[in-house]
Amino acid sequence: ALDASAATARRRTLAMAAAVVLLSMVLMAVIVYRAVYLPTLTLRRGTERLAQGDLSVEISLNRTDELGQLAASFNRMARSLREADAELRDWSRTLEDRVQQKTGELERLSAQLVQVEKTASLGRMAATVAHELNNPLSGILIHAKLTARRVANLVPDGPDRQRMLQTLGLIGSEAMRCGNIVRDLLTY
Repeated sequence: ALDASAATARRRTLAMAAAVVLLSMVLMAVIVYRAVYLPTLTLRRGTERLAQGDLSVEISLNRTDELGQLAASFNRMARSLREADAELRDWSRTLEDRVQQKTGELERLSAQLVQVEKTASLGRMAATVAHELNNPLSGILIHAKLTARRVANLVPDGPDRQRMLQTLGLIGSEAMRCGNIVRDLLTY
């Protein structure tokens, strides 16, 4: 009889222990569900709404733990996004006005460009004339210098030699003067 009552006591103790463990697990599940799962679900749904473009979403978790801090951080981020969105919308409203202003400026610049092209055509013509003048002037200058060297080497010293060198020097300096006039025309 002693063994039977010890076995019955053991079964009751095991049943009580199982009931306490089961009750503890249920209580723990309820606590985790309310303290972790529901706030996390609220945060997830808020982020999904924000991702879909609903910038008015705010998460209200009246907690001071990490989840409460996360909710407060989320709300600050959503507020910043709302402010940035409002700023972008304001800026886009003024963008059309700026585009119209720039279009007017471009039209004025286009008219000026036509005038510049006319002036550039005149400049190209002057450059062509200058180039056509510079080629023979360069040839005259080079030949005057080469002839002056030959005269200096081949003609004996005397008044004719000096007159020839002076004349060749005058030809060279006048050719250079004409070249400078052409260069000034190009600069203009």
